[in-house]
Amino acid sequence: MLKKTTQWMAGLLGLSALGAGAYAIHQHFLPKVPKATRQTYPFGLLLGCKAHDDGTPTRSQIHRCDLAVEEYEKGAYQALIISGGAVKNNYVESEVMRDLVHKQNETIPIVCETTARTTWENLEKTKALIGDVPILIMTGSTHARRAAAMAAHFFSEFTVASYNDLTLKKVGQEIPSRIRYCALEIKKGLEKKKDQKELESQRPLAFIDEDTPENESYYEFFTGEVEPVEEDETAFFIDE
Repeated sequence: MLKKTTQWMAGLLGLSALGAGAYAIHQHFLPKVPKATRQTYPFGLLLGCKAHDDGTPTRSQIHRCDLAVEEYEKGAYQALIISGGAVKNNYVESEVMRDLVHKQNETIPIVCETTARTTWENLEKTKALIGDVPILIMTGSTHARRAAAMAAHFFSEFTVASYNDLTLKKVGQEIPSRIRYCALEIKKGLEKKKDQKELESQRPLAFIDEDTPENESYYEFFTGEVEPVEEDETAFFIDE
Protein backbone atom coordinates (compact mmCIF):
# COMPACT_ATOMS: atom_id res chain seq x y z
CA MET A 1 0.00 0.00 0.00
CA LEU A 2 2.81 2.39 0.93
CA LYS A 3 4.60 1.59 -2.33
CA LYS A 4 1.48 2.39 -4.40
CA THR A 5 0.94 5.65 -2.47
CA THR A 6 4.55 6.66 -3.11
CA GLN A 7 4.16 5.91 -6.82
CA TRP A 8 0.98 7.98 -6.99
CA MET A 9 2.67 10.90 -5.24
CA ALA A 10 5.68 10.69 -7.54
CA GLY A 11 3.37 10.63 -10.53
CA LEU A 12 1.42 13.65 -9.31
CA LEU A 13 4.63 15.56 -8.61
CA GLY A 14 5.89 14.70 -12.09
CA LEU A 15 2.65 15.91 -13.68
CA SER A 16 2.76 19.08 -11.60
CA ALA A 17 6.33 19.80 -12.71
CA LEU A 18 5.40 19.11 -16.32
CA GLY A 19 2.38 21.41 -16.08
CA ALA A 20 4.42 24.17 -14.46
CA GLY A 21 7.04 23.89 -17.19
CA ALA A 22 4.44 23.99 -19.96
CA TYR A 23 2.80 27.04 -18.35
CA ALA A 24 6.14 28.85 -18.07
CA ILE A 25 6.93 28.15 -21.73
CA HIS A 26 3.46 29.34 -22.75
CA GLN A 27 3.78 32.58 -20.77
CA HIS A 28 7.26 33.25 -22.15
CA PHE A 29 6.46 32.77 -25.82
CA LEU A 30 2.83 33.91 -25.67
CA PRO A 31 2.75 36.92 -23.32
CA LYS A 32 -0.34 39.02 -22.72
CA VAL A 33 -1.52 41.36 -25.45
CA PRO A 34 0.11 44.80 -25.01
CA LYS A 35 -2.21 47.61 -24.01
CA ALA A 36 -3.13 50.34 -26.49
CA THR A 37 -0.68 53.24 -26.46
CA ARG A 38 -2.81 55.69 -28.46
CA GLN A 39 -6.45 56.46 -29.23
CA THR A 40 -6.04 56.24 -33.01
CA TYR A 41 -3.66 54.03 -34.97
CA PRO A 42 -2.63 54.91 -38.54
CA PHE A 43 -3.61 51.41 -39.69
CA GLY A 44 -5.89 48.59 -38.66
CA LEU A 45 -5.04 45.04 -39.74
CA LEU A 46 -7.94 42.63 -40.07
CA LEU A 47 -6.67 39.05 -40.13
CA GLY A 48 -8.37 36.92 -42.76
CA CYS A 49 -10.19 33.63 -42.31
CA LYS A 50 -11.81 31.27 -44.78
CA ALA A 51 -15.10 31.72 -46.64
CA HIS A 52 -17.53 28.89 -47.34
CA ASP A 53 -16.82 26.79 -50.42
CA ASP A 54 -19.60 28.64 -52.30
CA GLY A 55 -18.02 32.02 -51.50
CA THR A 56 -20.48 33.10 -48.84
CA PRO A 57 -18.95 34.52 -45.64
CA THR A 58 -18.48 32.29 -42.61
CA ARG A 59 -19.53 33.28 -39.10
CA SER A 60 -15.92 34.09 -38.22
CA GLN A 61 -15.59 36.41 -41.21
CA ILE A 62 -18.81 38.20 -40.29
CA HIS A 63 -17.71 38.69 -36.66
CA ARG A 64 -14.26 39.95 -37.65
CA CYS A 65 -15.72 42.39 -40.16
CA ASP A 66 -18.24 43.65 -37.58
CA LEU A 67 -15.30 44.28 -35.26
CA ALA A 68 -13.38 46.18 -37.95
CA VAL A 69 -16.35 48.46 -38.64
CA GLU A 70 -16.95 49.03 -34.93
CA GLU A 71 -13.31 49.95 -34.26
CA TYR A 72 -13.19 52.32 -37.25
CA GLU A 73 -16.36 54.10 -36.19
CA LYS A 74 -14.88 54.50 -32.69
CA GLY A 75 -11.88 56.22 -34.29
CA ALA A 76 -9.44 53.44 -33.37
CA TYR A 77 -7.67 53.46 -36.77
CA GLN A 78 -7.55 55.53 -39.97
CA ALA A 79 -7.15 52.98 -42.80
CA LEU A 80 -7.77 49.24 -42.97
CA ILE A 81 -5.61 46.47 -44.36
CA ILE A 82 -7.29 43.09 -44.76
CA SER A 83 -4.83 40.22 -45.21
CA GLY A 84 -5.60 36.73 -46.46
CA GLY A 85 -5.36 34.74 -49.68
CA ALA A 86 -7.36 31.84 -51.14
CA VAL A 87 -6.23 29.31 -48.55
CA LYS A 88 -9.00 26.75 -48.09
CA ASN A 89 -10.86 27.22 -51.40
CA ASN A 90 -10.89 29.46 -54.48
CA TYR A 91 -12.22 32.52 -52.68
CA VAL A 92 -9.72 35.16 -51.53
CA GLU A 93 -10.38 35.80 -47.85
CA SER A 94 -9.47 39.49 -47.88
CA GLU A 95 -11.72 40.27 -50.84
CA VAL A 96 -14.75 38.51 -49.34
CA MET A 97 -14.17 40.40 -46.09
CA ARG A 98 -13.65 43.73 -47.87
CA ASP A 99 -17.09 43.41 -49.45
CA LEU A 100 -18.58 42.61 -46.04
CA VAL A 101 -16.99 45.68 -44.46
CA HIS A 102 -18.09 47.99 -47.27
CA LYS A 103 -21.66 46.73 -47.02
CA GLN A 104 -21.71 48.25 -43.54
CA ASN A 105 -19.55 51.31 -44.15
CA GLU A 106 -18.29 52.07 -47.64
CA THR A 107 -16.26 55.07 -46.46
CA ILE A 108 -13.60 52.91 -44.77
CA PRO A 109 -10.32 53.06 -46.78
CA ILE A 110 -9.30 49.44 -47.46
CA VAL A 111 -6.21 47.80 -48.96
CA CYS A 112 -6.41 44.05 -49.61
CA GLU A 113 -3.35 41.84 -49.19
CA THR A 114 -4.32 38.76 -51.21
CA THR A 115 -1.51 36.20 -50.88
CA ALA A 116 -0.94 35.45 -47.17
CA ARG A 117 -1.73 31.91 -46.05
CA THR A 118 -0.91 32.03 -42.33
CA THR A 119 -1.00 34.51 -39.45
CA TRP A 120 2.79 34.89 -39.74
CA GLU A 121 2.43 35.79 -43.43
CA ASN A 122 -0.43 38.19 -42.65
CA LEU A 123 1.95 40.18 -40.46
CA GLU A 124 5.03 39.76 -42.64
CA LYS A 125 3.29 40.89 -45.83
CA THR A 126 1.52 43.74 -44.07
CA LYS A 127 4.82 45.09 -42.80
CA ALA A 128 6.18 44.88 -46.36
CA LEU A 129 3.29 47.13 -47.43
CA ILE A 130 3.40 49.79 -44.70
CA GLY A 131 6.67 49.35 -42.80
CA ASP A 132 7.06 49.35 -39.02
CA VAL A 133 4.26 51.74 -38.06
CA PRO A 134 1.81 51.64 -35.14
CA ILE A 135 -1.00 49.21 -35.93
CA LEU A 136 -4.23 47.84 -34.46
CA ILE A 137 -4.66 44.12 -35.17
CA MET A 138 -8.18 42.64 -35.21
CA THR A 139 -9.15 39.00 -34.78
CA GLY A 140 -11.05 36.61 -32.49
CA SER A 141 -10.19 36.42 -28.78
CA THR A 142 -8.95 32.82 -28.98
CA HIS A 143 -6.45 33.81 -31.67
CA ALA A 144 -5.49 37.19 -30.19
CA ARG A 145 -2.64 36.13 -27.92
CA ARG A 146 -0.80 34.13 -30.59
CA ALA A 147 -1.34 36.92 -33.13
CA ALA A 148 0.20 39.40 -30.67
CA ALA A 149 3.20 37.15 -30.03
CA MET A 150 3.87 36.97 -33.77
CA ALA A 151 3.25 40.70 -34.27
CA ALA A 152 6.11 41.47 -31.87
CA HIS A 153 8.51 40.07 -34.51
CA PHE A 154 7.38 42.69 -37.02
CA PHE A 155 5.99 45.78 -35.28
CA SER A 156 7.41 47.96 -32.52
CA GLU A 157 4.03 49.38 -31.48
CA PHE A 158 0.77 47.47 -31.72
CA THR A 159 -2.22 46.16 -29.84
CA VAL A 160 -5.00 43.69 -30.58
CA ALA A 161 -8.76 44.25 -30.56
CA SER A 162 -10.88 41.12 -30.48
CA TYR A 163 -14.42 39.81 -30.15
CA ASN A 164 -15.30 36.91 -27.86
CA ASP A 165 -15.17 33.61 -29.78
CA LEU A 166 -14.19 31.34 -26.89
CA THR A 167 -15.78 27.98 -27.69
CA LEU A 168 -14.60 24.39 -27.25
CA LYS A 169 -14.16 24.09 -31.01
CA LYS A 170 -12.01 27.22 -31.22
CA VAL A 171 -9.93 26.22 -28.21
CA GLY A 172 -9.40 22.75 -29.71
CA GLN A 173 -8.15 24.36 -32.94
CA GLU A 174 -5.94 26.89 -31.16
CA ILE A 175 -4.09 24.58 -28.74
CA PRO A 176 -2.14 22.67 -31.46
CA SER A 177 -1.30 26.00 -33.15
CA ARG A 178 0.13 27.39 -29.91
CA ILE A 179 2.16 24.24 -29.32
CA ARG A 180 3.60 24.44 -32.84
CA TYR A 181 4.43 28.12 -32.39
CA CYS A 182 6.24 27.56 -29.06
CA ALA A 183 8.13 24.59 -30.51
CA LEU A 184 9.28 26.67 -33.49
CA GLU A 185 10.40 29.53 -31.24
CA ILE A 186 12.38 27.12 -29.05
CA LYS A 187 13.98 25.59 -32.15
CA LYS A 188 14.93 29.04 -33.49
CA GLY A 189 16.45 29.99 -30.14
CA LEU A 190 18.56 26.83 -30.01
CA GLU A 191 19.75 27.31 -33.60
CA LYS A 192 20.70 30.92 -32.83
CA LYS A 193 22.76 29.85 -29.81
CA LYS A 194 24.46 27.17 -31.88
CA ASP A 195 25.34 29.69 -34.60
CA GLN A 196 26.75 32.11 -32.00
CA LYS A 197 28.96 29.41 -30.51
CA GLU A 198 30.27 28.46 -33.94
CA LEU A 199 31.10 32.09 -34.71
CA GLU A 200 32.92 32.50 -31.41
CA SER A 201 34.94 29.33 -31.97
CA GLN A 202 36.01 30.55 -35.42
CA ARG A 203 36.98 34.05 -34.29
CA PRO A 204 40.78 34.56 -34.62
CA LEU A 205 42.93 35.81 -31.73
CA ALA A 206 44.22 38.64 -33.94
CA PHE A 207 41.29 40.81 -32.82
CA ILE A 208 43.04 41.27 -29.47
CA ASP A 209 45.83 43.28 -31.10
CA GLU A 210 43.81 46.50 -30.90
CA ASP A 211 43.60 46.25 -27.10
CA THR A 212 47.09 44.93 -26.39
CA PRO A 213 49.77 47.56 -25.71
CA GLU A 214 52.76 47.31 -28.02
CA ASN A 215 55.16 46.53 -25.14
CA GLU A 216 52.88 43.88 -23.59
CA SER A 217 52.88 40.24 -24.66
CA TYR A 218 49.75 38.10 -25.00
CA TYR A 219 50.83 36.28 -21.85
CA GLU A 220 50.84 39.52 -19.88
CA PHE A 221 47.57 40.64 -21.45
CA PHE A 222 45.73 37.51 -20.36
CA THR A 223 47.41 36.81 -17.00
CA GLY A 224 48.51 40.22 -15.77
CA GLU A 225 51.93 38.76 -15.01
CA VAL A 226 55.31 39.23 -16.65
CA GLU A 227 56.07 36.39 -19.02
CA PRO A 228 58.88 34.23 -17.56
CA VAL A 229 62.17 34.25 -19.47
CA GLU A 230 63.36 30.84 -20.53
CA GLU A 231 67.08 30.20 -20.00
CA ASP A 232 69.11 29.45 -23.08
CA GLU A 233 70.49 25.96 -22.41
CA THR A 234 73.09 26.36 -25.16
CA ALA A 235 74.81 29.06 -23.10
CA PHE A 236 76.47 26.41 -20.96
CA PHE A 237 78.37 25.12 -23.97
CA ILE A 238 79.78 28.40 -25.19
CA ASP A 239 83.46 29.02 -24.43
CA GLU A 240 84.29 32.35 -22.96
